[in-house]
Amino acid sequence: MKSEMSKKRGTKREIRKLEAGSMLIGRLPEGCKHCRLGAKVVLLVTGICSRRCFYCPLSEQKMKKDVMYANELKVEDETDYLKESINEAYSIDAKGAGITGGDPLVVPKRTISLIEGLKKEFGKDFHIHLYTAVPFEERYIDELSRAGLDEIRFHPPENIWSKMEGSAYDRLIRKSKLTDMDVGVEIPLIPGSMKIVIMLAKYLDKIGVNFLNLNELEFSETNFENLRKRGYEVVDDVSSAVAGSYLEGEKILEHFATSKSSRLERLSIHLCTSSFKDSVQLKKRLERRARKTARAYHEITEEGIFRLGIIECDDKTFLKEIEKRMKEKYEVPEDMVRYDEEKGRLETAFWILEELAHALKRIKGKKIYLSIIEEYPTADRLETERIPI
Repeated sequence: MKSEMSKKRGTKREIRKLEAGSMLIGRLPEGCKHCRLGAKVVLLVTGICSRRCFYCPLSEQKMKKDVMYANELKVEDETDYLKESINEAYSIDAKGAGITGGDPLVVPKRTISLIEGLKKEFGKDFHIHLYTAVPFEERYIDELSRAGLDEIRFHPPENIWSKMEGSAYDRLIRKSKLTDMDVGVEIPLIPGSMKIVIMLAKYLDKIGVNFLNLNELEFSETNFENLRKRGYEVVDDVSSAVAGSYLEGEKILEHFATSKSSRLERLSIHLCTSSFKDSVQLKKRLERRARKTARAYHEITEEGIFRLGIIECDDKTFLKEIEKRMKEKYEVPEDMVRYDEEKGRLETAFWILEELAHALKRIKGKKIYLSIIEEYPTADRLETERIPI
């Protein structure tokens, strides 16, 4: 009897603090649990989206373009996309995938085929969640569910957060609730939006939606001008987060944790900070990929990136001679030096390069450049630091 009475009044749930300032009321969405471990491969199936959200952070290389990425790897051929997505998943020992865009349901057949292929390769326990921002044909909900989609996250426009009832998003969310998929809504924390977000949360709780994710708004190269025009500023010199966004999220969670009239029956609310995405989610994904893909000469730093030594030369053909000399004259083990065809350089352990630097610099007649670098263990191998020797 007591539990029934408590349920009728609404369940009081306290705010839990997570890493990097993130907070939670209720249960963390299943997709977020895997992201928290860096265990999800991020699959952008297209950069096309009919929405024109002023805060969209998508890069110039992806925005409004029908491009495909598996993590940082750009895939040119649609027929290779599933194969490359599977390879990237293996490279981080992924336990799931997050499918995003643009909007994945602009290309529903590609998206559904990708879900089916991933489930076939990794099994039913491989957790897949999907973000969608535009209204789509309702028939695709059943097709997504049959394909094996575990979690669908809707992103309605801010102008209807306070009046979702009867909208196209309302119909899609209610229909999704009839499947086995977990159903959630994910939106940015726009400063000054507390009132309409509270209205949205009450509506979602009433119709039985599982979770509401609130993302701290942040500046990017593509949304910078739009955000500045609206008067937004960065939090500080080292953050890309919008000042006031996180505070808005704190106030919303406090409202539902303390207001007796607004206690939630089942909706979980997750405030995800911009620093969480970098210092936890991305870092852990990099660490997972580094462990799986490191060569013998790579040192993995605390940030989960590679440190190594590189040898470059104006005459790239001469690098083969240097490689031979390192192995034969200086007895560098076979697996500790390698010619990288793609980058056109020799790679070795940074400490080996330091030991041999004097000898290599004495080679006459060639311009040889020695450096210790740090780079991401990702497909694009983004270089983050270079120290010439």
